[in-house]
Amino acid sequence: MARLPRTPIAAALLASALAIHAGCGGATPPPKEEGGIPLTASSATAAPHDDHTAAPAASSAPAAASSAPEEKKARPMGGAPMAVTEDDKEVTATYGARGGKIRIGGLAELIVPVDAVDQATNFVLGLNTGKSELKITPFKGQLGGIYRIGVARPDNPKEVASAGSPFVLKLPLPKGTKTANLVIALPAGGKLGKYHVIAPKGVEEGASGSLAVFELPKIVTEAMIHLTSSPPSAGE
Repeated sequence: MARLPRTPIAAALLASALAIHAGCGGATPPPKEEGGIPLTASSATAAPHDDHTAAPAASSAPAAASSAPEEKKARPMGGAPMAVTEDDKEVTATYGARGGKIRIGGLAELIVPVDAVDQATNFVLGLNTGKSELKITPFKGQLGGIYRIGVARPDNPKEVASAGSPFVLKLPLPKGTKTANLVIALPAGGKLGKYHVIAPKGVEEGASGSLAVFELPKIVTEAMIHLTSSPPSAGE
């Protein structure tokens, strides 16, 4: 048989015939599906590589790290702890912006909160006994002992008001007493004095007994104080 000359048209027909033959059961099979994901021709013929297995492990590493609880670092305590001055009968202590605490006989307390005063101030708390004892006519319904309380500083104010949280006064309750009010006698009680009776903010239970807790927005130069069973003053 004589060969036909290979014209451009003949070449095109030959290529078309080969394509039809391949589509009707030639050697190249259609791409298969793995795991429901259709593979492309290049991925079907290419050898397995590590990109598809290594990538998920790399991406899950940060998630695992973020799910782990973060280690909390202890914060260092700033500044010195609050000063505590103690005595059996009387304390005069100087406190500034750091505040401080006076304890009498291991029971009665006067707490000067942080930032309550902005300059050095002398605070006094003591039992009304001994050489510093002042004459006072107790208010009716007196409970427990009588104390002196006061403040002093160079500008000599008649009183010092807290610039922040109120001052805190704690006085021991007599045994069998569940609560009591506070009498503040100005200047020293008696016929010339004025009495103010205020209610407590609560009762604190301690190892040595119960303490009535009072909040004082200010402290005068000198006053006498004691607990009472009488009700608070009107408006207090």
